[in-house]
Amino acid sequence: ILTFAEVAEEYDLPLLCIGTEFRKAVTQRPEFWIDLIEEVKKVYKGKLTYAANWDNYKNVVFWDKLDYIGVDAYFPLSEESTPTGLELNNSWQPLKSDLSDFANKWNKQIIFSEFGYQSRDYATDGHWKHDKATVQTNMTSQANAYKAIFQSVWGEEWFAGGFLWKWHSN
Repeated sequence: ILTFAEVAEEYDLPLLCIGTEFRKAVTQRPEFWIDLIEEVKKVYKGKLTYAANWDNYKNVVFWDKLDYIGVDAYFPLSEESTPTGLELNNSWQPLKSDLSDFANKWNKQIIFSEFGYQSRDYATDGHWKHDKATVQTNMTSQANAYKAIFQSVWGEEWFAGGFLWKWHSN
């Protein structure tokens, strides 16, 4: 990561993510991460984040050392194959409250370090739960999911933006 930090500094990149979804390592070795952040800051002057999975971000204890809380935002929102926008907007409400409270606790904005929805049935149920071979293409499910996240989250004070994850058709 120090090599990437040097490259990010050389090209004056505004943001660097120091790691992604190290579920056990961030909870079992927080001192390593705190030391790593200090080392990265010696060579890189831009903003820093770490990308925690949606179900693990509350277990990270070094958010105060970073500029943003990074969350890979694949929150399961609906078990329906084609949820409505209203259902998805309603599902975002408690999540928004939790995320807002968490951002306030750490006095940091949250970046969705990854977010995205496949154009398949059950796009908001957790892409890891369904075998790609058994679900159908579903553009409406994907469109409803994107509309809901933009309507529900964008514009919130605690939210700093996000990075759209790519989905391959095969």
